[in-house]
Amino acid sequence: LNIPDYPEIIKEPMDLGTIEAKLERAEYRVVEDFISDMRLVFYNARVYNGPASEIGQTATRIEKELDKKLSTLTNTGGSSGGSSAAGGSGSGAGGTVAAELPATQTSLLHMRQLVKSLLSHAHSKHFREPVDYMKLQLYNYPSVVKQPMDLGTVQKNLEKGTAEGGYERVDLLRADIDLVWENCISFNGADSWIGKIASQLRTFTEKKFTQAKVTPDARIVLEPKLPTDAPPAAASAASRKRPAPATSAENGTAAGGHKVRGGGATGGAAPVVGRQSSTVVAIKDVQLTMRQCNTLHQLLMHMPKAEPFSQPVDPVALNIPDYPRIIKEPMDLGTIAEKLSSFAYKDSGEFVQDVRLVWANARKYNAKDTPIHSDAAQLSTEFEHSLSALVAGKDLPAPPPPIAR
Repeated sequence: LNIPDYPEIIKEPMDLGTIEAKLERAEYRVVEDFISDMRLVFYNARVYNGPASEIGQTATRIEKELDKKLSTLTNTGGSSGGSSAAGGSGSGAGGTVAAELPATQTSLLHMRQLVKSLLSHAHSKHFREPVDYMKLQLYNYPSVVKQPMDLGTVQKNLEKGTAEGGYERVDLLRADIDLVWENCISFNGADSWIGKIASQLRTFTEKKFTQAKVTPDARIVLEPKLPTDAPPAAASAASRKRPAPATSAENGTAAGGHKVRGGGATGGAAPVVGRQSSTVVAIKDVQLTMRQCNTLHQLLMHMPKAEPFSQPVDPVALNIPDYPRIIKEPMDLGTIAEKLSSFAYKDSGEFVQDVRLVWANARKYNAKDTPIHSDAAQLSTEFEHSLSALVAGKDLPAPPPPIAR
C-alpha cells in the first residue's frame, strides 16, 4: 500500500479479522476487551486516514451500528442490579461499557483509560517509576516520604485482583494517585520546579476524575458479565493479552490498516482499503474564514492526545535548559487559541503555519521513539486531513472521542 509511516502513527494495529480469530480461539476474558478491540479498529482508521476522509466517516458509521447492537444486548439481557453489570456500550460512538454500569460501579477499562491519560501527560515522565533515592543521593527521602508511590505502581496495582492488593473502589485508586503528587510536594516543596509540576498534575487528575463521572465509593468491576443472551463466542474467555494479529500471504487490508485474512461469510476476498491519497495543502491554497479556523482548532483541542500541546513548554519547570537553543520559535495550541480570540491572524495561512509549527517543534526536540513525538505525528495527520477537507468545501465531523487502547 506504500504507507511506510503507518507503524509510526498507529502503535497498536487492530482489524476485524484478528478480532474474529480471537473470538474463535476464545481469547477474550471479558466483554470489555472485545469492545476495546472493536473501537480500536475504528479509532485507528480515523487517526491515520482522518475523521473527514471516506474511511474515517465509514469507521464512524460502523461504530455507531456497533453501539446500537450493544445497546440492544444491554436492554434485553442486562441485570436489574447487583454486581452483574450489562456489557453494553454507552450512547454515542465513543461510549464505553462504564456508561452502562450502575452508579455504584465503574469498569476496570474506564479506570485503565484514566490512568493511561495521566501516564501519557507530557509532564508525568518524572512520576512513572519509583524514586531511586540512592541513585539520586536523596538519603533523607525515606524519613520524609513514609509511603512512596508512583504512576507505574498505580497502573500495576490496578491490574491486580483485590485479594492481591488491587483497588476495590475508586477512592482507593484516587488516594494512591494523589499520594504521588503529595509526596513530591512534601519532599521538594511547593515552590520547586518539580513541586509546581506535581501541582499541575494534581489539578489535571481532579479534572480527569470529574470527567469520568464516578463516585468515590464506586466499586471497580474487574469482570462485567455479558448479557445472558449474548453470543457465546464473545462471552467465553481466556486472556487479556493482545496476540500478534494473524497474517498470511493472501491478506487484504481492513480500514484499521492491519493485514486480515481474505474472505468473509460468503467466501469472497476481503476488500483492500488503504490510506486516502492526500497531499499537504500549500499555504497559498488555504483560504478559510476565521470561523473555520476556530472550528479546526476546537477539533484539535478535543483530540485525545492534545493535552500536552495545549500550553507553552516551560523549560525551567521541565528542567530542559537546552529547549530555547533548539526550538527558536515555540508554539502551542493555547497560544493559538489566544491569537484567534484576539484576531491576531491576518489570514488563515498564518493560523495553519502556527499549528504546523506545534507539531514540527515537538518532533524536532523529542526523540522519534518517544510518546510525544508519536502523538505529534498523529495529531499532524489528523490536522492535515481535516484541513484538506475544509479547503475542499467539506464539513468537519465531530472530533473522535478518547478510546481505551
